[in-house]
Amino acid sequence: MASVGPPSPGPDDHAARTMLDFLTGAWVTQAISTCVEFALPDRLSTGPADSRVLATDIGADPAALHRLLRFLVGVGILAGDEESGYRNTALSELLRSDVPGSMRDLALIYGGAFYDVWGRLSDAVRTGDEQFTAIFGSPFFEYLDEHPELSRTFERAMEAGSHFLDAVPRMYDFTSSSIVVDIGGGSGVLLERILRSVPHAYGILYERPAVLPAAARRLVAAGQEHRCELAGGDMFEQIPSAGDTYVLCRVLHDWNDAACARLLGNCAAVMERGQTLLVIERLLPSDGSLTMASYWDLHMLLCNPGARERTWEQYRELLASAGFTIVGQRTLPLELRLIQTVRR
Repeated sequence: MASVGPPSPGPDDHAARTMLDFLTGAWVTQAISTCVEFALPDRLSTGPADSRVLATDIGADPAALHRLLRFLVGVGILAGDEESGYRNTALSELLRSDVPGSMRDLALIYGGAFYDVWGRLSDAVRTGDEQFTAIFGSPFFEYLDEHPELSRTFERAMEAGSHFLDAVPRMYDFTSSSIVVDIGGGSGVLLERILRSVPHAYGILYERPAVLPAAARRLVAAGQEHRCELAGGDMFEQIPSAGDTYVLCRVLHDWNDAACARLLGNCAAVMERGQTLLVIERLLPSDGSLTMASYWDLHMLLCNPGARERTWEQYRELLASAGFTIVGQRTLPLELRLIQTVRR
């Protein structure tokens, strides 16, 4: 008689498990966001603790917290158990609020406002319209200006993903630049790095007025405030005219083609022939393969009217139409590309 054992995995079991992993990916996002909301990585930085101790510290239900901790251990965010205590891993260390490059704010915004917007992907695909306004009542950047706390979270989240900026001064030689204008430069992370690499240069950070206080704090902390002017305004109306090198870092993907054409036209209007415009973006592959740009392209669809990632050819056409010629490119970390152009 043949022995009876557990059933062998069917040919489709792997596919089914893979699909379940995809379908429950949002649960992991929420578990991580909740972990950060309760500041568990900060608390565990002082040493291991069990669920009862942690529940008392953070004001949570011990049994429910135990279930969350068990899940976080299962996916590798935390380590340990009730007996030995829960402790941080290399992953949860990234979620502490007091470490350089902390991804805490990324977790909060991905599990918060962006999570809500992704729940309306089918509406975006059906209509072609961004969905942020439908949920929050204002377009994304207007909403940030109206809600300073979320704006600060967003700026810190963008800083968390900006370590690729360290490579920019190595990939482009700024020694011939006297005045660098960073258009839409956020809290000044990139401009600070550029100024540090070229001690003789002066910088102009051009941003929405609501963002400038955060930029001022960063530049003061970096000791660069005397070398940088903070200019508030609307880049679709005008651009500061004093620069000899201009930078657009992760700006064009936020806008539709018409808005990009207007912005690039404003840049061309104040730049002299031969002056440099640097564009930093992710490029969609022309062969349809999956890259980080593919993820962000859908995210752009949801968050801003007409926003999108673009292919190399699409950027070349946008830039050429505005009077710029691409003269070089460099690959940056996180699948970003530095595109060097000159004003014709």
